[in-house]
Amino acid sequence: MQAALTVLLRRLPTLDLAVGSDALRSQSGLLTAPLRELPVTW
Repeated sequence: MQAALTVLLRRLPTLDLAVGSDALRSQSGLLTAPLRELPVTW
């Protein structure tokens, strides 16, 4: 997951979070990717 995210951010340098990191919602029960969603802007 981290490698894929690194490549994505390198290819889309203007990609940014659409909300503050404190507004990200997590989902319980997941070990590797606990976020429910990842809102971004370009």
